[in-house]
Amino acid sequence: MARRGWQHFFGTVAASLILAHAAWAQPGSQPDVLSAVQRLLDAPYNTDEDRARIRTHHGVWTVEDLAAAHRLSFAALTVGDYERVLRVNEAGIRGANDLLQIRLDKAEAMLGLGKYADLLAHLDLVDDQLAKADVKTVYAHVLRSAWIRASALELLGDMGSCQKIVADTRMRISENELKTSEELVYFARMNQIAARVLSVGQAGGANYDAIMRTLARARTGAGATYWPAMLAEAEVLIEKDNDAEAQKALREVLQLNDKCARAVSIVGRLSVRGFNFEQAEAMAEHLDTLLAEFDTLLADDESVQVHSIDGQAILALGALRRNDAAAVQDAASEILRRAPDHVEGLSLAAAAEAERYDFASAREMLDALDAHCSELAGVKAKPMRGYMIVGAATSENRQYADAATFLREAANRSPFDAEPVVELGLLEVQSGRDANAIQALQTATTLDPFNIRAKNSLKLLQQLQTHAVSESEHFRIRYDPASAASEMVAREMLPVLERIHARVCGDEPGGIDYEPTGKTLIELLPDHAMFAVRIAGMPKLHTFAASTGPVIAMEAPRAGAGSSMGTYDWPRVIQHEYTHTVTLARTNNRIPHWFTEAAAVYLEDAPRDYDRVQLLTRALTGNTLFTLDEISLKFVRPESPLDRPLAYAQGHWMYEFIVERFGDVAPRKLMDQYAAGLNEASAFEAVLHMPRDVFFEQFKSWAHNEVIEWGMLPEVGTPTLDELIDTLGPDEAAHAKTDPRLISPASVDAWLEKYPNHPQVMRVALEHAFVRTEKAGTDPLDDPQTRAMLEIYSSLRPVDAMPHQKLAAYWLAREDRTRALPHLEFLDVREQHSPAYAVERTKLYVEAGRWGDATVAIQRAVNIAPFDAEIRELASRVALQQRDLETAAHHIEALTFIEPDRGVHQKRLTRIREMIAEQK
Repeated sequence: MARRGWQHFFGTVAASLILAHAAWAQPGSQPDVLSAVQRLLDAPYNTDEDRARIRTHHGVWTVEDLAAAHRLSFAALTVGDYERVLRVNEAGIRGANDLLQIRLDKAEAMLGLGKYADLLAHLDLVDDQLAKADVKTVYAHVLRSAWIRASALELLGDMGSCQKIVADTRMRISENELKTSEELVYFARMNQIAARVLSVGQAGGANYDAIMRTLARARTGAGATYWPAMLAEAEVLIEKDNDAEAQKALREVLQLNDKCARAVSIVGRLSVRGFNFEQAEAMAEHLDTLLAEFDTLLADDESVQVHSIDGQAILALGALRRNDAAAVQDAASEILRRAPDHVEGLSLAAAAEAERYDFASAREMLDALDAHCSELAGVKAKPMRGYMIVGAATSENRQYADAATFLREAANRSPFDAEPVVELGLLEVQSGRDANAIQALQTATTLDPFNIRAKNSLKLLQQLQTHAVSESEHFRIRYDPASAASEMVAREMLPVLERIHARVCGDEPGGIDYEPTGKTLIELLPDHAMFAVRIAGMPKLHTFAASTGPVIAMEAPRAGAGSSMGTYDWPRVIQHEYTHTVTLARTNNRIPHWFTEAAAVYLEDAPRDYDRVQLLTRALTGNTLFTLDEISLKFVRPESPLDRPLAYAQGHWMYEFIVERFGDVAPRKLMDQYAAGLNEASAFEAVLHMPRDVFFEQFKSWAHNEVIEWGMLPEVGTPTLDELIDTLGPDEAAHAKTDPRLISPASVDAWLEKYPNHPQVMRVALEHAFVRTEKAGTDPLDDPQTRAMLEIYSSLRPVDAMPHQKLAAYWLAREDRTRALPHLEFLDVREQHSPAYAVERTKLYVEAGRWGDATVAIQRAVNIAPFDAEIRELASRVALQQRDLETAAHHIEALTFIEPDRGVHQKRLTRIREMIAEQK
């Protein structure tokens, strides 16, 4: 291929695959790769045969290159055209190496098609041929044959035969004897299997470090362009949950051979792991495209347009994560249509039944898979993969008991493979069974000391076992006993938690009317890193509290190093998270993601803030609300920074609609349908008596009226601000569209005269008033008319915080400071992170002699910032003013923990305790 042809290739196909997806872009590396390969093609010492080999190796073959059977076989295998590999004609092939390569390509194609019995018989013939050769001249073929055979035996569950071939091969061939990169790659692949199927003692040097050193040798030996070594590295890294490094290796592979279907397949699977379903589907489509383009290039009578097996597996795995059992079944059926014995395809079909919560059918299908694999292997086989796939999917659906059963069976079937034990350990972490989790994770880290999630989670759990526990009727709080302040906060939390329990589990409007069995564990963790590992097994997670069902982990609400969010309204946050615990329990963990989030936001019992109001208004009027098929995914895989906030806000809004339109028992009835295993569509029909699309249209109609009530739109029949702007002259309208403050005062006055209750116009009029007074250097609220306009605007748009912010600031600077109170109350009830409004309210209540209100307000401030010394000081003074010595002593005791170096706190505490004793 000429230089232009090479560059044209990378400017089209490779760019569409790699550079269109930000996760796979690596600026600056592509030109170096291109030039390195181009230099090989241009090297004068290379023959035409060499150049054909190089082009084929890098996926830029020509029709002429593929005239040679061994290159056609390699290319077909590269793009995943397994049937074509099997059709390659071996007649007339002169070179023994070329013939062996083709025959091993066919064996690998049989592996891809699930033709395991044919594969084993075929490899017997290949091994007979290899036995006649000097082993040192065919190391790569011997190792490759053993790797393919071991891979098939492992899939079939014939672990005895798999272990024997791996052990025999490793005993027969030493790494020191290997010279070529191809030999080293297959040796590393054999060691990768050895690490899964042999005991730690038997596996010997088959560990992560040794395998990566072997692959580093393979890279060095063949130079910077030997992509099979990079592909093998990626597969090893993925086993260790090191996705970031795996992605780097895959980028290198795809820059060197865009047609490598195996690399594209791994990208797709990683995308599913990261909830990037759009990219996963793009990878599946690209795999189909590789097959179609290969057919088009060859343009022969043997072309058959089919879906890629690996592509369908990606789609099935993605559908599993989306809880779409029908889509899983469709993709699995497509795999089995082309490859009826395919172990992963049969496993995915069983997982589709588990996704429907039909675990009996899933087990029947796994039993059938056992029988089928035994027939194919000729021995009693126990394939692990089906139990692993079903167990992992069931675990993700939080069906912890059933998932643990599947995963334990997977671990029993492959006792030296860390994968099912890691998954089991992480399941037990999420379900709060620490002893089981520690046992599983200790086993996992013994089998695989390099798995990042397992190591992180085990380290944290062992640390948590040293923590102290405080208990109430329905909760256990675990905290760091080395921190006296944490112990203090834990004690304070218990009565608040019991009030939360009564609200969430009660039958008042919005209540779930259900109590979980057993006590819920609250993990009060000192920093964000520990919190993130507790929830996800990894030290990076962008939230500060989360429920996994029976366990709620929360980061301590404090500012400073190690904190991700600083102070926050923890009772509101825990009320949200405990709602998840209760809804998950009531539904057997089968509730749609958006619905449990909606219930949790509803039960925060707090008004939505103005940011969410504006977000919802824009989504409704811009027709960008999420459909019911989209919304759950937006929580875990947002495509923009606003997707997740909108998903929370819209879900809550739809939940409000359900309560208002169908009654406050309707959400609970839906939950019971989910508990019975019905999907959302069936549950809506059963409870709301309408399909989801009709529900969504009725919701939008109701939501439009809500937006009018909020004052975000004028009454029906009144023009919107945009429509009024359209009536202006073209120049003024153009400017006003970008900034409504540029509308002339005369136009605004005219509109207000005609529409005196127009919230949008009133907002513009206020902006004009603010600009006028700012230019004059005066406070706009010194003008009684402006203050009156603010009050009117507040009544027209009761959701906007702006008038309350301005009026609160104004009155706080005046003699009659208590007039700021209603505005501070409005702001405080919507505030989730700062105690400032609650503190200011406390001071004003004290000035007004409203001691009961002051007590409530200061307690809210303490809840938000329990480690703030100034707030504790104020709380103690409020308590003392009311002669509430016990409460005062509590806050002063807290000060001794927060500021242990200030002796005055201990002196005051001693004196107050003396006063308490005197009273008694």
